[in-house]
Order: sequence, then structure tokens, then C-alpha cells
Amino acid sequence: MILKIKIDDIHYNLDCSLGETIADVLERNTIDYPGSCKIGICSTCKCRILSGQSEMIQNYVLTDKEIKSGFVLSCQGVIEGNLEVDFDY
Repeated sequence: MILKIKIDDIHYNLDCSLGETIADVLERNTIDYPGSCKIGICSTCKCRILSGQSEMIQNYVLTDKEIKSGFVLSCQGVIEGNLEVDFDY
């Protein structure tokens, strides 16, 4: 599967597996991204899903409106197939 990322106006196409979080893939590929807590409480790692599906393990900070608008916490967003996300939203 492929995780497409836009961050700081740079586009990446990264190999990923079902069940990995977005942040795990970024870290494995040594790509710097905004992040802090890794437990879903700070929203520093928030990104917007452009295509594909991701479910959050837990979420203490995003509102229902943000989630409906396509936002996900990358530290909690589990990849469920090919996915494209934008950190520059």
C-alpha cells in the first residue's frame, strides 16, 4: 500500500502496511512532521485526509466537526488502505 503525504510543500509516496499509524510510517522513513504527545491529546500532528480511510485509535482533542471535515491525528490514525494526507491543509 502507499501513503501519500504532503508536508512543508513536499510530496512523499511511502510504502505502508495495514494497521500502521501515519506517524509510524513517517518516523520509519525519517520524515520530520509536527508531533508531540503520541497519545492523541495535543493535536500537534493533525492532518487532513484527501483520499482513503483512516480510523483513530483514540482522540481526546478533535471535534466531531473536524473529523467530519477529514482531519485525523497522525499519531492515532491507523492506515486502512491507500491513503493521502496533507499536513499543510
